[in-house]
Amino acid sequence: MSRSLLFFILLFQIRFLLAQKEPGPAIHPAVKQIDLVDIDENIFNKKPGPHRDTVFNTKQRVRINVFSAAGYTLQTGLAVAIGANATFYTKAIPKASDNISTIVTALVYTGKNQIIFPIAADIWTRGNKYNIISDSRYLKYPSVTYGLGGYTQMDSVDNLDYSYIKLHQAILKKVTKDFYMGFGYDFEYFWNIRETDPGTNSETAFEKYGLNKTEKVSGISLNFKYDSRRTEINPQGGILANLIFQPKFT
Repeated sequence: MSRSLLFFILLFQIRFLLAQKEPGPAIHPAVKQIDLVDIDENIFNKKPGPHRDTVFNTKQRVRINVFSAAGYTLQTGLAVAIGANATFYTKAIPKASDNISTIVTALVYTGKNQIIFPIAADIWTRGNKYNIISDSRYLKYPSVTYGLGGYTQMDSVDNLDYSYIKLHQAILKKVTKDFYMGFGYDFEYFWNIRETDPGTNSETAFEKYGLNKTEKVSGISLNFKYDSRRTEINPQGGILANLIFQPKFT
């Protein structure tokens, strides 16, 4: 669904704070980079000053990056978005072993009148003792469906519309170095589910399936995570493995 928008290409940086340059002490060696800020300064500023990477600037506790993007998928058509991310350490003077916390959001509007609004957070407490994970989304999502099974036909399309909210929260505790486990709570709710063009010739797959106007799913999850990256924005190395068990009994 909204995951198909993840291939969005970056078009323009509104603020000159690039996401791939994390705040904090100079824990990584300097690497010469050419980014959109440098290109902009070279084109429009005849005497550009030195561009200091934010990785070497510890004065600013939280860094916010705002960007616009555009993309295309079969489910959404042409889509445009404005997004932002915030990066920060929960400790005033972080160590080289401390993980950086991130909050990412975007507001997406598509050519098919869909609205997608995700907010994802990955928060690390001091000393990486706890990892707090949040994945929340709101969708207003008119779309098409072709029913269930592998033998549906192109002419059996149903036009649906619904609103959707997703709230997935989890807190994990460090068990050993870079390995965490914990519990989460997942809630998803659909409302205003309806067919927008059911036709009159025959019973549609939507009507046969018998969905209600509202649907919800709720349950507790068991989470296991191994993450040896110090930053998920621009990892210089490391391994990420994530296992989530989410039983849904109704």
